[in-house]
Order: sequence, then C-alpha cells, then structure tokens
Amino acid sequence: MDIKIQIIKAGDFIKSTPTGNLDLVASKEGLALIAKSAEHLHDYTILIDLREVTSSLTESDLFDLGAHLEQYGNTFNRKTAILIRLDGNILDVNFFKKVAQTWGFRVSGFTSFEEAIHWLAIPKEVVSIPKT
Repeated sequence: MDIKIQIIKAGDFIKSTPTGNLDLVASKEGLALIAKSAEHLHDYTILIDLREVTSSLTESDLFDLGAHLEQYGNTFNRKTAILIRLDGNILDVNFFKKVAQTWGFRVSGFTSFEEAIHWLAIPKEVVSIPKT
C-alpha cells in the first residue's frame, strides 16, 4: 500500500508571542498558510508537527481554531495528525481534535511521531480515531 504524507513543520507557520505563548491571530494566519501549502496535494494525508511550538491557548481559543478549519475544508478534509512535544498538553490536542471532528474533520493528536505515521497509514475504510 502506498501512502503519501505531507509533513508540515508548524513552527514555520505558527508564531508565538514574545512571552512564548501561542498567538491566536498568528495561529489562524498559520492555518491559512498551511492550507495554501498543502492545497495541491490531493491524495496526501497531513502531519502537522507542533513539537517546536509551545501553547497556553484557552479552550475558547482552541474551539475557535478548530472551527476555523472549515474555511480550509479542501486541505483539512483529509486525515490530519497533529504531533506535539512529549511534554505538551495532550488534553488541549484532544479538545482541538473533538472540535475538529464536530466539524467533520478527521484529526487526531499524538506525542509520538511513529504513532502519528501509523495512524495516517491506516486505509480510509478502516480508520478509527484513537482514544488518548
């Protein structure tokens, strides 16, 4: 089975504030840039690597970002894995995942690169969203 994965290092797109917190406005702009960079990759799945980004976004911010995916449905309609640092807050990623799934997007969060790749490699017909 062939798999096509586009790995996007989100640190190149998503900027933090001077204090190190993830900036919501810049994150929305980052989503737009990510969507634009991946829009022509029709048969690809996406891995967004956030391991270089730190975040203290509120649930309201995460909800806003998750709902914002709808504007870029052509890009985010494919399986999208979000990879965070091992010391990152998986609860935040899980909340974002739930919001994205509410909007119909196949998103899942991971702290392990290998687990993210494994999930992306599962054929569309047998995909189940892992519980983390």
